[in-house]
Amino acid sequence: MEQIKSIFYKEIANPYSRNQYGLAIIILMLTKCLYFDCSSFCLVKSLHEKINTKKWNIVKNLTDNKIIGIYEDELTAYFILFANRVIMYIYKELDGDECIRQMFKIVAPYDKDYQEVEEYMHEKWIETIYDEHSGIDSITNCDININV
Repeated sequence: MEQIKSIFYKEIANPYSRNQYGLAIIILMLTKCLYFDCSSFCLVKSLHEKINTKKWNIVKNLTDNKIIGIYEDELTAYFILFANRVIMYIYKELDGDECIRQMFKIVAPYDKDYQEVEEYMHEKWIETIYDEHSGIDSITNCDININV
């Protein structure tokens, strides 16, 4: 099995959707892609296709293409840490209709809530799913068809 230590990505995208409870994110890498399905990450074979921008929204406000850590707070929150210290923070919120939605935001070191998000990401109960030292062996391979 191929041991991947560093995650360099080409594109990150999430689908256009009115129902954000089932948030999905695709992280296209060179040989595989990392897929987030609202509750877990899995590795899938490379899509070998360009993402259809009519179905998927490319996350454009990321300038670093290296992921150095992925963390989880037991199905509640997820954190993707980039080499430039920017964090993609995936969280759940209650909307005005009292429906739970899963959302994400990009938090840069100069943002007002960066320190709060970073402290949460480093709490002792947060599980490390990936870091550069251990690789991504804890992320399972899955054979799913992603319609891009």
